Amino acid sequence: ETDRQKRAKLRARAVIDQVVDNIRPLLRNIEVDTSLISADLRLPNATMAEWNAIFQNLFTNAVNAMLDSKHKKIVCEGGRRRSTAYILVQDTGVGVRLSESEKLFQPFHREANISDERRALGHGGTGLGLTIVRTIGDVIECGTQFIKPKPPFKTAFQISWEES
Repeated sequence: ETDRQKRAKLRARAVIDQVVDNIRPLLRNIEVDTSLISADLRLPNATMAEWNAIFQNLFTNAVNAMLDSKHKKIVCEGGRRRSTAYILVQDTGVGVRLSESEKLFQPFHREANISDERRALGHGGTGLGLTIVRTIGDVIECGTQFIKPKPPFKTAFQISWEES
């Protein structure tokens, strides 16, 4: 109940590491590197349940995008640029066309095809994950968007907020 109700400025790396531990079976042995998140970075005021929903959806999407990739890697980076703080999640999956990425936030819009078997295992595929991420981001006053990835990554998703 505390995770659903208590709002706090939680430590970013600790939150993401906890989400990774919670969804480890869904990650299919793909490691999530959080070492590039500044140790003192705190997320905006929100519940653990909200952060869990955001990162679980982002990581599930990344895993699905890497099904056919030879090199499977998810790296999270976090820090500050002037008064803006950010978390960047990058993966080596199939990538996203930035010019079309806003469509991915619309309910039930999907680009990747997921088999009925995978959907039955609870690995996403309904087209609601990014809608949930954007909706929660709006509530907690975070920007949510795809940006140009840094090589060798194919997809980069940024969550950003103004620090007060």
